Amino acid sequence: MNKNYVTLKSIKNNLTNTKSIQDKNRIITPLFRPISYYLTYLLMRVGFSPNKTSLLSFCVGFVGIILLSFPNKYTKILVIICLYIWILLEYCDGNIARVSGKSSFAGSVIDNLNPNMIKVLMPIALGINAFLSFDRLFKFTYPLEINVIFGFMVSMLYLLSIYYGELNNKLQMTYYGNIKKKDYKIDEVYNKLIEKNKIYTILSWIFKIVMYIESYGNLGLIITITFIFFNIHLYLLLLLFFIRIIMFILKLGGFMYIAVRLSN
Repeated sequence: MNKNYVTLKSIKNNLTNTKSIQDKNRIITPLFRPISYYLTYLLMRVGFSPNKTSLLSFCVGFVGIILLSFPNKYTKILVIICLYIWILLEYCDGNIARVSGKSSFAGSVIDNLNPNMIKVLMPIALGINAFLSFDRLFKFTYPLEINVIFGFMVSMLYLLSIYYGELNNKLQMTYYGNIKKKDYKIDEVYNKLIEKNKIYTILSWIFKIVMYIESYGNLGLIITITFIFFNIHLYLLLLLFFIRIIMFILKLGGFMYIAVRLSN
């Protein structure tokens, strides 16, 4: 679409039905989506593509994480501003892609890298912040270097969760690829063992709740901003630790459960 013909109306009307339904089920989207229309309009008028917008979002988020490492009241304000702009640009790249009809593999890679970059680097930045500000959990006496180590450990838990989640997906794809379409009995057995199993269903619901809390496009952003605003970075890191350990256990447990049941 020619940038000279871009209008606010065309941007608003290009929201798909799926996205519209998703927006209703999110907490902060009703605030960010309307604002994103105006920013999208400005970005498209100056020639920003979906990829350029995703890259800009990535850079803003990365700057915010770097600033989060420094225990300063002014940098704290800049971090909050960066996080808000980052998430706002996340809406804008999707808006531009829908209006222009442009999408690419590079764009999808950057779009997926964006939130994962924040989730991996934030605990490390929180640990460094606590180290530089001489902060300690519950005021216990311990070497401050532990804060940095703790941050790296929380980040590794997230990376391991992604790893076992991908293994889980590959296992299911391999299984479905090995069964024939006419072999309904095998497929039915799989559904009964996995999708209709009470234990697996309960674990899946717990995982969905944990993911909803951590998601930086929903409740997680509000929680993160609140903790940073009140300068309790180590307690945010502690919260992330409990969330990540639950995610890791559920993904590892889910992978092992499916692998064992399917091998019988």
